[in-house]
Amino acid sequence: MDMKSATLIDLLAEAYKIERKTIALYDRHLKEAGYIPKGRGRHAPAARPEDAALLTLALLATDKPAKAVQRVERFRGLQCVADRSSGAFPDAYNIQEGTTIEDALTAFFASDIYDGSPYVEVHENARTARIEFFGQGEIIGKAFFRTVDKTEAQLEQDRRELLGIRQMRGLASSELLRVHVPFYLERREGVSWEEMLPASEQGEGR
Repeated sequence: MDMKSATLIDLLAEAYKIERKTIALYDRHLKEAGYIPKGRGRHAPAARPEDAALLTLALLATDKPAKAVQRVERFRGLQCVADRSSGAFPDAYNIQEGTTIEDALTAFFASDIYDGSPYVEVHENARTARIEFFGQGEIIGKAFFRTVDKTEAQLEQDRRELLGIRQMRGLASSELLRVHVPFYLERREGVSWEEMLPASEQGEGR
């Protein structure tokens, strides 16, 4: 059994310190666009690591729920580029040149072994992202993500939105792990996160 979408929203709200109703709006927009499976009640689909990755990316890429789909479409395909990356990356992320930020985040939430404290940052204006990995208090690797081949439409939009106050949002490993661990425990124990929670905490915040 796996946790339901509503439980994932609870986890993200608590971990990222964002109001639950705000994350629910991001979730609704991404479901309407087909990025996250829809369903209600008994037919509600299980939450996937891919859903956690897409919601995390949307929350980092914009502070406006109405732009969630637009930003996911623009940022999910950012690719790791060797000339701006350095050091070693944990195997769990399967990062190599060309790996997308969406795939790297999905691999993290789907991984069973936690390795290398990650810090994820998205630069909304510059249309770039990076993941830094820490070991013993030092950066041991940095993966830089950008669009490799921009279309003319992307170039024009990026030029229009580059200037102004720089919007950069990041999440440290302490926040990311609070979402990662329930997925890991579900796979290890073979029961849903809801079943592991005390009854007093089930449905909290809904």
